[in-house]
Order: sequence, then structure tokens, then C-alpha cells
Amino acid sequence: MPAESTLLLATLFVIAAAAGWAFARFSDNKQRQADTAQLSADYYRGLNYLLNQKPDEALEVFMRMTELDDEAIETHLLLGSLFRRRGEVDRAIRIHQNLIARPDLTGLQRDQALYALGEDYLKAGLFDRAEDLYEQLAESETHSVDALEGLVNIYEQEREWLRAIEARQRLEKLLTPDGRDVIPHYYCELAQEALKRKAFTEARQFLKKARTGRNRTARGAMMRGDIARELGDCELALKLYERTLQQDPELLSEILPRAHGCFTKTDKESTERFSRLVTEWITRNEAIRDELAYASIVNGLVGVPVIDEAVLEYVRQSDALAALFSAVVSDETIQDAGAIHRIHKALHRIAKRSSRYRCRDCGFSGAKLYWQCPSCKSWDTTRPIGHFRFESLLHPGVVTG
Repeated sequence: MPAESTLLLATLFVIAAAAGWAFARFSDNKQRQADTAQLSADYYRGLNYLLNQKPDEALEVFMRMTELDDEAIETHLLLGSLFRRRGEVDRAIRIHQNLIARPDLTGLQRDQALYALGEDYLKAGLFDRAEDLYEQLAESETHSVDALEGLVNIYEQEREWLRAIEARQRLEKLLTPDGRDVIPHYYCELAQEALKRKAFTEARQFLKKARTGRNRTARGAMMRGDIARELGDCELALKLYERTLQQDPELLSEILPRAHGCFTKTDKESTERFSRLVTEWITRNEAIRDELAYASIVNGLVGVPVIDEAVLEYVRQSDALAALFSAVVSDETIQDAGAIHRIHKALHRIAKRSSRYRCRDCGFSGAKLYWQCPSCKSWDTTRPIGHFRFESLLHPGVVTG
């Protein structure tokens, strides 16, 4: 039997035993004792059905028990939650609908059952039904935060960013700030959708709203730089890219190819200007050299003297890489452009087969930058892996001429 089934049975057994003990201990009423005996018998009958792989029969027994005693309500909420966790959402829905149909529920019990049913619908992908229940609970005294978080979850999954903004604003009034400002990312998502339509003015308006009264995000500055570059204003784009780096130096591997795209690749003067720009970045932050080497490798950017020098320094700092490449190029020729290009090409092949980004919260890694982690759903927690250990990924035959 699966672990979840074992957990379910064990939980019910403990609850049944505890309920029987409590009623017998604190009740001297004969009718209550009779009800308690019936309650315990029904529990064991339901458990027996579960043990014999008859969950529907067990459900009928457990749901009839709500007619015997209010104490069974909490147990049924737990039972429904366990069915939902096992993926048996239809059974969880039956349990919670049955509870809501009871006319004698207290306000708190009703809110608990409504919220549980909303979670069932969400799990089943019935977003419209879940949304209706969360809206009912959004003003309740006990479940307003949970309900608003549920609404935010739905709107994020459906990419309804304007509604997500409204729900998040309501939620922020109830919560103590945790330092993470999510609403700017909703505006950035709206701006991204506008950019796909080449609606640059609309995109800029969304990005302006993302900054109004809130923490400025590196993502917003980078997107504004993309718009400026798209419209041919490379001077403004470069200023915005530099501002992005000042806000978040870890985004260097995203900024480097964007900045390089602002220069004519075949023009010697443009190459020299780009090289001077990168030199200025290094002057302001000497520790950026390793990240610069990594960024150039993963983006296949080679032929810029200051960057090539950073890559060679990166190779020399690694005993494993230095020994490996010494078998391909000698120390005397390692400075040659051809040798540098071969080293760069080999490392680029390795990098392409490896994860480039990792979430700080859950450790999810992948080859693409997600502003919302696909695993834990946190915003702005995924960043490039700036210090790649290429030597752990090398395989025979990778480094060839």
C-alpha cells in the first residue's frame, strides 16, 4: 500500500482512538456513551473498507458520521485533505461538499469547509469554481489571507496579471512586508506581452508603473534597455544595462550579450568601444572577472581582447583546466588568437550541456532564466550560475581542435 494510504489509515486510527477515549472520559451521559460507541464502530468499519481497497464504501460511512457528532467535522476536514494529497480530488470534493451542506455549521467551520473545497477545485484545475470560493472568503476574519493567496495563485497560473496585481494589493494590506516586491514583476510580465506585439509605448507605461512607489527591479531596467536598443537608441540602452549591473551584478551573463549587440560586430572601432566599456566594468568591480569569463563562454562571445584575457585567466586559475588545455596548446602558443578560440569553443560546448541558472530558494536549475521559479513559484530567486566548474563536466573527446 502507498505511503499516503498508510498515513491516512494511521491518522484515522489515532483520531478514532482519541475520540473514543475523550468521549468515554468526559461523558457520563448514557445517550452520549451510546453515540460514542456507534461513532467508534463506524470509524473501524470505515477503516476496514479502506484496508480492503474500498474507498467509496469507506466514504459513505465517514460522511454519515457527520450526522452523529460535531466532533467528526474536524476529522472529515483532515480526511478530505489527505484524499486531495493522494490525488483523489473527487473524493475530497464529496467530503467537503457534504460538510458545507450541513445547516448547523458554525461560521468558522463553514469557512474551513469552503476553503478546503476551494483547494480541491484548485487541485482539480477548476479555477473558476475555486476563484468563486476564494472571493467569498476574501473578507472573512479567519481565511482572508489564505483566500487572497489562492486568488493570486490562480491569476499567476492564468497569467491574468492585472487581476493578480489587484489581489496582491489587497493581500499586502493584511501582511507584514517580507522584503520581496512581487507586483513590479507582474507589470514586467505585462510589458513583456506588449513587447511581443511591438507595442513599445504600452510596454514603457507598464514598466513605469512597476517603478512607481516601489523598489526598482534590475529586470525593469534591463527591459527598458531592450526597448531602447530595439528603437535604435543604443546610448540609452547601454546606460540602462549598466544600471542593471549596478542593481544586480549577477545578471552579467544576461547583460553582456545585450551590450555587445549595441555595437557593430564587424566594425573595428565598435569592437574597441565595447572593449573599453567592459574594461570600465572591471575597473569598477575587479571581482567581476570570473563572472565575465563565464558570461562570455556561455554566450559564445569571443574575439574581444579584454574578455579573451579574462577567459585565459580563468583557465589558468583552474589546475584541471590548465592541465587539460596544455595537451592541446602549448604555453607558448596559448596567447594566439587561434588557440584562444579553440579553448573558448571547447568550454562553450561544455556549458551548453549544463544548467546555467539556479533558484536560491529551492535549488531548481535549468538552461533558461525564469523570473518565477517553475518549481517553488518564488519570484526573482533564479540567477545565473556565475562560477561554473567546467572540470566536473569534462568527458574524453570534448576538447578537440
